[in-house]
Amino acid sequence: MQREENPFEDELVAQEWISSVEGEKGKVRDREIYPMLEAWSSEISGTIVEIGSGQGICSQYLGSFFGQYIGIEPSQVLTNRAIELYGKNQNRTFKEGNAYSLPIEDGTIDGVFSVNVWFHLANLDNAAIELARILKKGGVFNIITANPGSYEAWRNFFEHYTEEGKLISGKVNVPVNPLSRNDVYLHTMAEIKDSLENAGLTITETKSLGLISKYPNSPLFVSVQGIKSA
Repeated sequence: MQREENPFEDELVAQEWISSVEGEKGKVRDREIYPMLEAWSSEISGTIVEIGSGQGICSQYLGSFFGQYIGIEPSQVLTNRAIELYGKNQNRTFKEGNAYSLPIEDGTIDGVFSVNVWFHLANLDNAAIELARILKKGGVFNIITANPGSYEAWRNFFEHYTEEGKLISGKVNVPVNPLSRNDVYLHTMAEIKDSLENAGLTITETKSLGLISKYPNSPLFVSVQGIKSA
């Protein structure tokens, strides 16, 4: 299917992202996102897929999970960096692909997670269908994405942005160094949940995270967790 343009398939943006994430210390990822992944993945055995794996950094924060990890990423630059950093581990595999077309067989995966990818997607319904397709019955998921209740804070991270419909696009200030371009789709919480439930997935928990001093009352992220029960 046709998909939206991904800023991280641009080599400059990809290299900016690599510098930012690998240089980021003591921020929200370290304080909240990685510990959440460690706790969530420790309950899983078998195979985990990460949708939008970037340079693979989350693969080292899976706690006591010792199964097979597969990272799927549309950016060749980021995939190559992931292989460079983590490819020697026989339990980690990195492949090019995207949220709408995962190179995974039907019903073969025990857990799927995604960190800060869902807000890059224009079509949540198709992404949810693809997620559900690869999960086994009883398989679990954890989607960490932008908190719809904090979109005003997200707007304030951008400089000289354009806004068209649900899409904000422009230069964005992230920790360590800015990205010359990033895209955020302002999906509502109802749209996020409905897309997952309409794909046959059951949501079991929704949790806000990512408080920073500048926005003490607006958690930047939300984790939507659940299971494929049928």
